[in-house]
Amino acid sequence: STFFQIVVQDTTIPRFDPHPVNQTIEANTTFLYDINATDALLANYSINYTSLFVINGSGAITNSSPSLALGIYQFNISINDTSNNRNGTFFRVTVQDTTPPRFEPLPTNQTVDVNTTFVYDFNATDLVSLVTFGVNDTAFNINSTGGLVNSSPLQIRIYVLNITINDTSNNKNFTYFQ
Repeated sequence: STFFQIVVQDTTIPRFDPHPVNQTIEANTTFLYDINATDALLANYSINYTSLFVINGSGAITNSSPSLALGIYQFNISINDTSNNRNGTFFRVTVQDTTPPRFEPLPTNQTVDVNTTFVYDFNATDLVSLVTFGVNDTAFNINSTGGLVNSSPLQIRIYVLNITINDTSNNKNFTYFQ
């Protein structure tokens, strides 16, 4: 009689299915992306950018930091099976700010008596940071915190002002105020 040996081994590398696609998210939002892989003996997922992102045993990537700075984050995602067959791919997350700042609350029209100083405080908020306020009429000045004041005596008439706000990503918003 003859004895022979049959060796069964796993030499197939795991594969991404589908292959991960680079992602873009808005500033100050939570990132969640699901990586899928196929293999008969899939064991784990890993990521090399662990200071800001985590990947769980099911392949879900989330940001571990509550807010990500604007920019591009590129990292390597690896999948590994129990036979130590590995596969990896590079993946990129772009954090951008495309959301304009907003007035909060919306300003309300005002009436002022002649020969008095007009003062009004505009409030605005932004996902990242608010930079500037602007006004379209030289009879008024607006400061960096939204304080509007007349710069010269006001004539008896209706002033329609275009108040603008601008953030660090050059997203703008405006409102008309009288």
